[in-house]
Amino acid sequence: LQSSTTIHARASGEIPTGSAITDSDSVSIAVIAPNMELSSRPNPLILHDGESGTLTYQVTNTGDTVLTWVKIEDNDGSGGNTTICSGMTMQPGQTRTCTRPPIQLTQTGEVNGTAIGDSLTLRATATGQDPLGNEISVQIQTLVAIGEHVFLPYIVYRK
Repeated sequence: LQSSTTIHARASGEIPTGSAITDSDSVSIAVIAPNMELSSRPNPLILHDGESGTLTYQVTNTGDTVLTWVKIEDNDGSGGNTTICSGMTMQPGQTRTCTRPPIQLTQTGEVNGTAIGDSLTLRATATGQDPLGNEISVQIQTLVAIGEHVFLPYIVYRK
């Protein structure tokens, strides 16, 4: 089905005594198209040794149904996961903004053991549930260049 519809059924017959019997029923089928988008905004764009920067994530319910238990997590650059925000219920078209804990560069320009000249990849995932209990998710990656200290965001969609 491409769109919501209602199906009607009617049955009729005759019982052994000759009396006619009929019955009818209908069922409505709702077709939903859940979806979400995730983006990141670094601040500042360039980090210098000893400074910290933040990433602000923005998740938007771009589908046509309510999403529950929406959360954003990222891998915090060290292989672990950090929950940025969770427990959100989002109406279609609604956008929520969450800011991750600051990324701190050491005086030698390192983050979580990533050295100058290398890049740190932060992978963020937004997940939520549609009304049928199915998980909806989208993932993005933000690269942090250590040395130039520039954030380069790009989006990877996964359904």
